[in-house]
Amino acid sequence: MLNALFHLLVSLHHAYVSFHLLTQIDFTKSDDDYVHNVLKKFKWRYFTCWNFAVQMVYFVICLTEDVLRLSERNAAPREWVRRVKDFIFTSLFFPGTLFVSSMFWGLYMIDRELVFPSAMDVVLPSWTNHSTHTVIIVALVIEMRITRHRYSKRSLGLATLALYLTVYDILCLNAFLYDGAWIYPIYRVLDTWALRMLFFAICTGAIFSFYVLGELLNSKLVAYELERINENLHTQKVC
Repeated sequence: MLNALFHLLVSLHHAYVSFHLLTQIDFTKSDDDYVHNVLKKFKWRYFTCWNFAVQMVYFVICLTEDVLRLSERNAAPREWVRRVKDFIFTSLFFPGTLFVSSMFWGLYMIDRELVFPSAMDVVLPSWTNHSTHTVIIVALVIEMRITRHRYSKRSLGLATLALYLTVYDILCLNAFLYDGAWIYPIYRVLDTWALRMLFFAICTGAIFSFYVLGELLNSKLVAYELERINENLHTQKVC
């Protein structure tokens, strides 16, 4: 029951934030070039938004599974929903969320102008920033604690992640080739293609590493749960 409540609250939070970002942003409050020529035009090409959408889809699927669990006769559909849920979490949710939160706040602490220029504060209140970069990691930690996920073959998970990133990278590069706009300010600071490719390689390596990290953490948590179950069974036998 508590799991379902958590999934409902996160889904409502994500839905409200998405509604605000879709309908409540007033770009007339700013006359900054980056805000109008990049943020306004390409706001849905930020990886943060893609990751937020993945999280929202995931938690809606979790709610679906919670509802199906109420009926024991829906075992087959529930198992299918669980497989889809696990696949999204392991291949996209975990690595994407960890990357978004760590990379954003890492660059923000170095120089916020590299990732979230101060000019954006006029149109994006701070709570939306924390909703899309901080709340997501809290949701990830809680979800990992309350739910055990089954990983597919690593080759399949990494291939899915690679396809996802490839589509995203093509759209980002398209914005530069056709509009001359770098979505992320850091790419303007890195003024040579060699530096840009190095940064791109670091980001790609990091997100793939996060996939493997998620797999390892999940196996550790599963092993810990099994150990607790065995200890409880042993205690009951002794008693």
